[in-house]
Amino acid sequence: MNEIRNNRIIFETLSQIRPIETALVSMWPLDNKYARIPFLRFRFKDIKKGDQLYLKLEEVISNYQGKIRWKLVVVSNEDVFNYILLPEIFASFFLEKRLTKKGDYLTIWTEMEYNDIIDSVISDVQDLANYMKQFFKVYFS
Repeated sequence: MNEIRNNRIIFETLSQIRPIETALVSMWPLDNKYARIPFLRFRFKDIKKGDQLYLKLEEVISNYQGKIRWKLVVVSNEDVFNYILLPEIFASFFLEKRLTKKGDYLTIWTEMEYNDIIDSVISDVQDLANYMKQFFKVYFS
């Protein structure tokens, strides 16, 4: 699969379920896949926080058993909320301190360990997208 499509496959999968309101469609920078942790920030258009669709998506992601465990979390700023899909290994750091950049994690892992984690995450994205499509197949007919 080409790198750009792989980078956007989760966004494309989710947007086939419902239209998405977001400025970010890529899960990682194309010019340096190690620059920050892979994640997707999104919210479905005209769907309120905590809606059954988000709960079902969270359940599907929690049940996924790929190379990487994934987590769906919600972050709010006053009246605006977004859901963040990210690898579980980074979730607590993201939620507690909003750490996203490679340098933030080099105090936890060596550069080689960090890069290996990122490579594993990127190699798992297509399988996660396929898994989500199985559970939301009514939207993909």
